[in-house]
Formats: sequence, C-alpha cells, structure tokens
Amino acid sequence: SFRPIVINAESTIEVVGIRVNEGTTVSIDGQVSLRLSIDDVVRVERENCDFLIVNNPLRSQWDTLATKLSWAEKPKYKKGHTT
Repeated sequence: SFRPIVINAESTIEVVGIRVNEGTTVSIDGQVSLRLSIDDVVRVERENCDFLIVNNPLRSQWDTLATKLSWAEKPKYKKGHTT
C-alpha cells in the first residue's frame, strides 16, 4: 500500500528488498518509481543543487501541491487491478 513519508533534508535513507511481492515498487520524491526485488538496495540522499520556484498568480502553491500530489483523490489502479 502507499505509505508516504517525509524526512529531514539532511537524512539519507536506504530501502532494502528483504521480503517483496510481485510488483513491489518504491517511489522517490513522487518522481522516480523503481521495481524492488529481493536484496535490492535503493539509497536516497539530498542533491546539492539550487532550483527556482515559479509562482503562478492564478493558483496558490497549496493548490499546485494538492493537484500534483493527488491529495484528496482515490488511488489510480492499473487495468485489471481490483481494490
């Protein structure tokens, strides 16, 4: 099931495939999704770079986040998957 977590920006985490099922996936920063197999190790750490934030005067930053992160929406399943 989908279990999002938020961590300190200075933290490094490792996800290790100890017991996985078919289709076990790890999603990082909502951008990268990787299938996880037994003994796989995924290490996530902060990238040391700057970025620009663009403000849209027609939408609040909260609305943009809610849309991009699908807050208050039901999960979207692949065809043939039942809940």
